[in-house]
Amino acid sequence: MSEPFVNMRKTAFTLIELLVVIAIIAILAAILFPVFGRARENARRSSCQSNLKQIGLGLAQYSQDYDEQLIRAHYGPNDGGSSDLTANYKWMDAIQPYVKNTQIFNCSSHSSYPATINGPYEFRTGDKYGSYAINATYWKIGDTLSSPAGEFTSMAKAATPSTTVWVADGHGGRFETGWETTAENETITGTNPRELRSFSERHLNTINTLFLDGHVKAVKLDLFTKLGSLGGYAALTLEDD
Repeated sequence: MSEPFVNMRKTAFTLIELLVVIAIIAILAAILFPVFGRARENARRSSCQSNLKQIGLGLAQYSQDYDEQLIRAHYGPNDGGSSDLTANYKWMDAIQPYVKNTQIFNCSSHSSYPATINGPYEFRTGDKYGSYAINATYWKIGDTLSSPAGEFTSMAKAATPSTTVWVADGHGGRFETGWETTAENETITGTNPRELRSFSERHLNTINTLFLDGHVKAVKLDLFTKLGSLGGYAALTLEDD
């Protein structure tokens, strides 16, 4: 028997069909790319929270070894207040014997640094502060409230540790620079990310925050500027305000 006739003619997409396929791909890309980007940033936020939890453990161990004293922002000449940054060592340097890791001070979502901060954290290198800012010196002029890392003080002084900021996302650790000359009311600046001094809201419009009781949570930066009953910024002060 003879083989049945088979039509070997090749067919091709028409221009209209190609344009439809391209349009569908473009629509899917527009929908999926933001989803993928958000998923990636969620993973980075989780990694950053892990960094802060390890930092919190190091800070807690430091306090246990030093009679429950809270760590200071700087140590060195003039109680750490020297303008020569290389003359001081930082709070990150102080907890290195406990965490034994320099990478936890660098967040993968942190890509830009101010001109005065020279990049990712390095041990005992003056101005290389990394990605996190410590709540160092309370700045609202005209009151007697205090914050965790601005002076030698006992952890017991913290009236509400679960709501008091200890360390959070930032661009470099010198949150206290220029404090004495500021106006009484600080304002949040920028849009993406929003910032308050050295603190930075860089994870999907939230700021990863380590609180004095050791828990870590992503919050809105607005929390840092809420006033308490004593007239101070409640989340940044040790007093029950």
